[in-house]
Amino acid sequence: MTRKRSIDRFDALAHKPLAWHETAAHYIAAANFLFEVDKLPGDWSTTSVGTNWPVMLLYATAAENLLKAIRIAQGAPVVVDGQLAKYFASHDLLKFATDANVTLESEQRSLTTKLQHVLEAGKYPVAKGPGRNSRAWTWENPADVKAVWRLLQTFDDALRLTGARCLDKFDVDKLQYARH
Repeated sequence: MTRKRSIDRFDALAHKPLAWHETAAHYIAAANFLFEVDKLPGDWSTTSVGTNWPVMLLYATAAENLLKAIRIAQGAPVVVDGQLAKYFASHDLLKFATDANVTLESEQRSLTTKLQHVLEAGKYPVAKGPGRNSRAWTWENPADVKAVWRLLQTFDDALRLTGARCLDKFDVDKLQYARH
């Protein structure tokens, strides 16, 4: 006799584009806050050291959640045999965007690939091997942040076009947590 497992967060949220959208919005708000603060220990700032990859890691994670929300809204099977489908366990942002029929200009495709590099290697000081994910730490500040805002807005707009239940409309570049 097979025992049925209890319903948990996975069961309750995996199939809901809104849950993925909310998660993306949290990452965007957190990244926007860090970008606004723009301070690192000592005299460093993202401007002086030429990188803002921690901020970009949050934006990349938001992009991944938005693209996965689109695919779920379009009916891609997110759960297979009670587990997250292999497709959804990857970080292949360009594949998600292509499969979702999100139209991207050449610059946006390149930026999407760069964000994927951040997802795959940006949590560490180095990639998993020599020559891998070299673009994860190469960001121009603030130009690339503004380009990422436009890209995330494109993904957010594409999600809304699916007809899935979404958060209220927001501008990616203005999304922030309430100040107390």
